[in-house]
Amino acid sequence: MSVNRDQGRDLMRTRDVLSGGPRADDDNANKNWLGHHFGSGAAKIDELLLEGVTRERLEKEAGRGAIREHLYHLEKEHGLCAVQRADGRLVFEV
Repeated sequence: MSVNRDQGRDLMRTRDVLSGGPRADDDNANKNWLGHHFGSGAAKIDELLLEGVTRERLEKEAGRGAIREHLYHLEKEHGLCAVQRADGRLVFEV
């Protein structure tokens, strides 16, 4: 769980990653830009949201409960929301 996250920084870093910036944390190369360990389910969901992903693929990759919990975590702890585009894919709203 993330503690005392700088939500403004998380938003700026997400925008940077979406523009092709580095996906690793500035302070820890074993974590992604949101502080989730590479290889974890959380980091996988973060990656999928960058490219745009269907709920079906998310469920296949992470399981329904994990998705709901992580989307809640992203909103509450990181200040990031996922929205559904017209094509049905979920993406970060930045």
